[in-house]
Amino acid sequence: MSIQDGRLRKLKYDALMNHKPYVLDTVVNSLGQIIELVEHPIDGDLSFVIAIYHKEKIACHTDFFETCDLQSGSDYEVVFRDGNLYHGE
Repeated sequence: MSIQDGRLRKLKYDALMNHKPYVLDTVVNSLGQIIELVEHPIDGDLSFVIAIYHKEKIACHTDFFETCDLQSGSDYEVVFRDGNLYHGE
């Protein structure tokens, strides 16, 4: 499981971006933050969706294979706070 105390497991932002991951969706969450949801550049749809907050150069695995549950206003929307990404804060 990638969540520890609500925080999502971080990935190396620059390494991920060098692989130019496929963008599945872009979401503006309830805090007005733009979160990009991408496919893992190597494992593709066999891996969890990755959430990226470019403003802070942070990327994290979510616990979802689809983007529909990560939309703004959902119970599991992705938000950035205190240097981390969280589900449904």
